[in-house]
Amino acid sequence: MAQAHDHSDSQAVARALRAVMPAPSRTSVYVLTCGCPDAEGLLSWYIDTETRSYELDLCRAAAGPSQVRLTSRPLIGDGTVWSEDLLVPDTPADWAHSLARLVARLTLSAAPSHSTEQRTIVSNRTPLTGCLPAFGRHRGYPPRYGWLRKVYDALRQDPTALRRPDATVVLGVGKSMVPSMAFWSQAFGLAARNGQDLVPTNRAHWLLDEETGADPYLELDASLWLLHWWLVSSEPCHVPTWRYLFGHSPLSRSSRSELQERLAAAADAAGHRTPAASVLASDVACLVSMYAPGDPTAANIEDELSNPFRTLHLLDPEPPADRTADRSHLVALRRMAGRHCPAPVQAYASLDFAARTASPSAGSISLARLASDPLGPGRLLLTGTADFRRALNQVANSHADLAVVQSGDGEETLVYSCPPVLLAEDVLAGAYPSLRSATSRAAEGGSPSSLS
Repeated sequence: MAQAHDHSDSQAVARALRAVMPAPSRTSVYVLTCGCPDAEGLLSWYIDTETRSYELDLCRAAAGPSQVRLTSRPLIGDGTVWSEDLLVPDTPADWAHSLARLVARLTLSAAPSHSTEQRTIVSNRTPLTGCLPAFGRHRGYPPRYGWLRKVYDALRQDPTALRRPDATVVLGVGKSMVPSMAFWSQAFGLAARNGQDLVPTNRAHWLLDEETGADPYLELDASLWLLHWWLVSSEPCHVPTWRYLFGHSPLSRSSRSELQERLAAAADAAGHRTPAASVLASDVACLVSMYAPGDPTAANIEDELSNPFRTLHLLDPEPPADRTADRSHLVALRRMAGRHCPAPVQAYASLDFAARTASPSAGSISLARLASDPLGPGRLLLTGTADFRRALNQVANSHADLAVVQSGDGEETLVYSCPPVLLAEDVLAGAYPSLRSATSRAAEGGSPSSLS
């Protein structure tokens, strides 16, 4: 039986927002109540004005203050993307009105004047810069359970395995799935081209090796979060639709057709040939099938079990097919889903991002940039600033070469005293108990990361 959700909080804030927000002709407030299977109680509101969108996420705490995150993005052209984290006390009876008044003050200004360090200026890079024009190459199949392992085993035996006439027998799948399996192995960075052949990468050996791999059968949630990060952060990125939705989409929810229109515009801005509408529709359908939980009925149980990335709950589930009145085909991101991402994976992603964008040697990077950059771990892992800060502090407490420090003006910075690419693997071992001692010994000996 589906769990009932209390709509009173959602309706109270929506009424309060309508009462205090400015009302130009095109301003509207949309209400979305949490409908996620794990029933965390996350509520979101979306306010669109002529030029900007505002997203308000509230996670009610069982006791004490509740966490609120307000994010603002431009709807037209380049502009400032900023976010503000707030705490709402649970004691006042009129907390909804107090929250709405605070939101109105923040949205009426260009950005919170006291939070310069939390703003990110959109760069001149287009949303699909760094992406291959690889729309629809998955052949309509999301990565299924066991696929990455099968490809790894086959390629270790024979780099030509996926080109052989008996590839379907070797992999145990249908003929149309073989090119999809090859695509996903490359998209996750687990296989690379060597002429016409495919060979496993160091990353694949690190994760999938039968004897020394971190998680050969992908049994840990940490591995799925790690694979998601590799998928959407890689350069070049093989899945531009995925990169756009998680890193650059100005709205947390939109219809499939709206998302396809924005993707076509982004492809054009990047200089790519505009994909056909059917190709973009296939991309969006594959993405939703990969991440959005389906209808948990006996008829669909096999589909649920074969799509491991649904367990991350990065997208809200779509309405059941028999509820035709609700079949709006919304694609809805769960902006705080990353709170379930293991802290070592968040720290690894931060160091990986810092190595590629800040400095490959010892240095630092601001938490504001990590949390709000379109290609940073905060956005791509859907982690709220408070949860992100807590994860980094947790990891830093057990690693002498890593620290979160605060400057005199209040800006928080992640500081690393050795090259981040070397520190990243040692940090990541915290999510894999079997690797901790071996990785620590390797780090002490100064050997290079086997993930490189």
